[in-house]
Amino acid sequence: MSLLEERIGFIDSNFLEKLPSERDEQHFRIEILRGFSDGVAWGTRSDGQFVLLDHNGITKSFTGIKAERVSDFSEGVAAVGINSITEDGAVVKLGFVDKDLNWRIPPRFTDCKNFAEGVAAVKIDDAWGFIDRNGKVVIGPRFQSASIFSEGLCEVSISTDKGIKSGFIDHSGNFEIAPKFERLYAHLEKKANLENGELVSDGLEVTMYGRPLIEYLPAFSVFKSGIAPVSVRGRIGFIDHSGKFVIEPKYVYASSFSEGLAIVSNDAKQKFGFIDNKGKVAIPEKFRFVLPFKSGLACGIVGSQITSKFSYFNRDGVKQGAFSSYCSGSFSEGLAPFGLGTLNPPGWNRKEPMSFSM
Repeated sequence: MSLLEERIGFIDSNFLEKLPSERDEQHFRIEILRGFSDGVAWGTRSDGQFVLLDHNGITKSFTGIKAERVSDFSEGVAAVGINSITEDGAVVKLGFVDKDLNWRIPPRFTDCKNFAEGVAAVKIDDAWGFIDRNGKVVIGPRFQSASIFSEGLCEVSISTDKGIKSGFIDHSGNFEIAPKFERLYAHLEKKANLENGELVSDGLEVTMYGRPLIEYLPAFSVFKSGIAPVSVRGRIGFIDHSGKFVIEPKYVYASSFSEGLAIVSNDAKQKFGFIDNKGKVAIPEKFRFVLPFKSGLACGIVGSQITSKFSYFNRDGVKQGAFSSYCSGSFSEGLAPFGLGTLNPPGWNRKEPMSFSM
């Protein structure tokens, strides 16, 4: 199936297709879609440039810049990266734009996370700190990594005499939960079992847009419903705000909670399921890949063949509707993005095609 025979769009809660305009206001074909956040969604044009769509399919394009990277909108702004020429050559610098695609915080960071609770983690040179909505640094750059604030706390990591350890800070930058945990990222890297850049599961390549599916799983810790995943001695469990374990560390992968359920895996064959906030199994580990619950549904793959498609499942793990596709995302604002056609269409621009943030 050629690129021109591919079909993209959104589905509603009844699994009915809601296709956007095939071309934007400059007549470029829109090829890849991300989910809605703050009333807008990113698309990628055939020339590789990003465009912004609203719920009516009306698009906006950047003027005078070529975006290399975008994030979902949060608290009215989105991170955008552009090429910047330095003494070391071209590097991507990130800042934040509003929905009119005007800079609100100029691009000067080497990396950043979305705004949450009024602040965003940003990487300045080689260290992470936090800025406010005006771009002012409110917590100085001193961390090895940083997540997003939730329930007043944010996971960060620092270098200690025992290696890099993660803990949780408050809005003053003070540790509320001491840095004594391992990085969740390390377990994602181990779990991926990458071979030549692709994930192998049961001897089959499992990729989307040329990237291992497991790379799309949430890989950071966020407090939800009073608990957050942390890693010790190669296993992941869940702690409360005091740092006490409420679900013992026994998983090789675990996500933060979303709508009362968390993705977990304790299967050497790389299957995923869900638990509730008491640690009770809600859906057995049967998915080859699955995303967090949004709007009461989880998007995942159950089949054992590489031709298996994404479908949607309820909280009992039962497939909902007949819709399936080779590329799908979570529901947000009543819609979910999809792509019909080959799993890894040749020639597609592979710039972070979808966002599955918590």
